[in-house]
Amino acid sequence: MKCIALGVFVSVFAVSVGAQDEVKPAWTGKLGASYIASSGNTNNSTIGASGEASWLVGHFAFSTKSEFLRTTTEREPGAHRVNVVLTAERVIEEKIGFFAEGSYFEDPPAGTESQFSMSAGAVKHIIRDKRRILDASLSLTHVREQRTVAPHRNFVGVQAGIELQREQNEFLSTEHAASYVHDFVDTRNWRLRVSSSLIVALNQRLALKFSSDIYRNKPDVGGSSIDRTMMASLVMRWPPKE
Repeated sequence: MKCIALGVFVSVFAVSVGAQDEVKPAWTGKLGASYIASSGNTNNSTIGASGEASWLVGHFAFSTKSEFLRTTTEREPGAHRVNVVLTAERVIEEKIGFFAEGSYFEDPPAGTESQFSMSAGAVKHIIRDKRRILDASLSLTHVREQRTVAPHRNFVGVQAGIELQREQNEFLSTEHAASYVHDFVDTRNWRLRVSSSLIVALNQRLALKFSSDIYRNKPDVGGSSIDRTMMASLVMRWPPKE
């Protein structure tokens, strides 16, 4: 829970600092929230919150992403998922940088009680223009994972990622990302996450975000290797979109 507070605090702090800066802010941020409830034959509710923030200073770029999802049902009250990522990058050339990243993840219904990972590697900014961003990264990673049922996992591996952001027009934009982690020792131990988002601008500050997230990993005995999440959120961003 401390990691949740840290990620949300940094995201909120980024938005508030940017709001007070009269010149072009070095801070940028997004805050999102969603709520779904149903009643009748089944009673369940889902709340979600997310935050993103980045800070540019000289040749360094710092960013954080946090996500919290909690679902309450008649059979399983309090099921939740948490994901917090902190990244620091040193830009060496215009399109090349080196980064260090720490993350915390938990998803008890999927078998992950807690997961800490540290990564270090290089990122290539393949495309950077007004409407498109395409990045690819490669890094070494160390993962420590506490499982709810299966044996705990502690391993070193390789992580590869790719991210694409595209602005179709002033109202519509898309975001796609994929990351793959592979254990050097246990070749059956791997994780793949693929996410896609469609963002529809309501005005310069508010937008609707429709997202899909697919997470695959080495499953526990009797468990599924695939978890899917679909969500619609209201997002506030800073600075306002020009």
